[in-house]
Amino acid sequence: MYILPSNAAGTTSASESLTVTTTLGNLQTTRGTPLGRSLNVIGDGTTPTYVYISPDGNAGTGSITVTSAAGVLLSTKSVTFSGTATKFGTAAIPATSATVIGATGTTIVSVAAQDASSNTAPDATVYAFSSDTTKLTVPATAVSWATATSNYPVTVTGVAAGTATITFGDATTLAASTFKSNPVTVRVGSATPANVKVTLDKTTYNPGEAATLTVTVVDATDLPVVGGTQTDIFAAGGIAANATLGSISDTTTAVTFVTSALTTTKTYTVYMPSNGGPVKFSWTGGTGLAAANRVAGSLTVNVTDSGAAALAAVTALATTVASLRTLIVTLTNLVLKIQKKVRA
Repeated sequence: MYILPSNAAGTTSASESLTVTTTLGNLQTTRGTPLGRSLNVIGDGTTPTYVYISPDGNAGTGSITVTSAAGVLLSTKSVTFSGTATKFGTAAIPATSATVIGATGTTIVSVAAQDASSNTAPDATVYAFSSDTTKLTVPATAVSWATATSNYPVTVTGVAAGTATITFGDATTLAASTFKSNPVTVRVGSATPANVKVTLDKTTYNPGEAATLTVTVVDATDLPVVGGTQTDIFAAGGIAANATLGSISDTTTAVTFVTSALTTTKTYTVYMPSNGGPVKFSWTGGTGLAAANRVAGSLTVNVTDSGAAALAAVTALATTVASLRTLIVTLTNLVLKIQKKVRA
């Protein structure tokens, strides 16, 4: 850490004696020379004064304070010292990595090693293991700590189509590990399309509402193929609607397109027509699919009719008003009858 004293206006102040203390660790003014948990330094208000902190064998979070010669607390910082790793956090595939890869394709599985107090342990011994090396492989060497993500990421390589799990341990074999992570499933997918699925995120929309149209290319086992260029999935015309969509809608006429490596899908944003009624999306499977699936497909959603809805509301209101009028007439007649009886 560095110290540069300033006054209340935020500008640098004059030279002043400062006391730095910590509740854990050793403070140093020169790297490699521990001076204990408290020391005095001179802050000249112009050049930063550097103070280093190193472990003292105790795990936990230390609080570092800087006070002036007058005893005014100027700053408080904290630093965490981890102990020996005793467990792993939850192992997972990062959001930026693929859950489905191709043969020879790669993805990342990562885990955080932790001490008994769940502090991150950057100096742990970590290895990764595949449950089936005919499907997935990982390096046999120890997994290195990644400072940027504060965890241990391992590169997983696909071998052949199928599914396997990746588990982390603290020894060179999973059997010898004293603690292990949860297993993370990775699928090696096919790159051969057999069929295509088209879905929308809702069944009913308001006029002009945005809709997400999702295209999923699947293999012969009905599982999504690996993300990438999907060729001739649709026949000429791609996906067409029987109504005029909003002018800023994505174009859905492509027959060849790229699916995401992360989601294995292709998504389009389209805007529903301004008029109510059913909207039908149609397509025909292209030559990139299995011959049996080169057939027509469609899905239909409904756009609410704002005019009809308004008319229904007016009609309902008119019915309510008529009912109230009838009730008022009935009550008026009753009051008149009561008045006649009272006069008699």
